[in-house]
Amino acid sequence: MLIVDGSNLGGALGGAAGGRRGARDRVAVVRSLLPRARGRGRVVVVFDGPPDPAVADAYGPLAVRWSGRESADAVILRLVAARPREAWVVTEDRALARACRDLGARWLRADELQPAAPSADAEPEKPQSAGTVEEWEEWFRRGGG
Repeated sequence: MLIVDGSNLGGALGGAAGGRRGARDRVAVVRSLLPRARGRGRVVVVFDGPPDPAVADAYGPLAVRWSGRESADAVILRLVAARPREAWVVTEDRALARACRDLGARWLRADELQPAAPSADAEPEKPQSAGTVEEWEEWFRRGGG
């Protein structure tokens, strides 16, 4: 299972707005993870704060979690503790990465996260130029991925 520190990844990738503002571009973060999630196991992205109405709870194998009043780090650590040997954590937060490794998880920096290569028997990938998260969500509902 890939567990992603969503706000941290948004800041690292820059999002549409860049830097700290990119960390708040949750739709861009989800969009960047969709090709990675499609047909390749479970991906969970955790964002700080309350749910964002622009982001669904799931996109096929990509699940979205919200930390509410606690930190996203606390939610991530609970997810890792449940299945540490199966967990890969994506974060630029070295303290969180160290805590996850101490539990037995593996760590990837945001720049190490690459879209997974399609398997030989996979259906063609939906073009990233598809546009909106809503279009991707509809594609998953129709059986894509």
